[in-house]
Amino acid sequence: MLRQLLWVLTYCKQWGIYMPDGERSGHSENIMRIAAAVIIVAVVYYLNTRPSAEVEACENHLLSTLKSPSSYERVDYRDAASNAPGGFVTIEYDAANSYGAIIRGKYRCNMSGTWVTSASDQ
Repeated sequence: MLRQLLWVLTYCKQWGIYMPDGERSGHSENIMRIAAAVIIVAVVYYLNTRPSAEVEACENHLLSTLKSPSSYERVDYRDAASNAPGGFVTIEYDAANSYGAIIRGKYRCNMSGTWVTSASDQ
């Protein structure tokens, strides 16, 4: 998406949005405002969808137990560890079993900060 946005901004002159003498027209200012808004929305979305350190620690623990870690794909997670001490993280995931079939599983980690104290399949 960023590549397309930079392409649009690069070729604004070709589209006649910049005046021949180098001054900006009103259209270019609007495009710059829209581009800035799109970038801000993308950054906020990325920051809100990024899992916490507790989820990443649990995920790393889970990956060490899988037969085929490269087939792992997180489907969903519940992060109750960051809300209270002694919390837990539950991860729902898809991964290949010993026979290569993709199965869905749940994994729960009891947390102490970002340390996994115990974990189990559910």
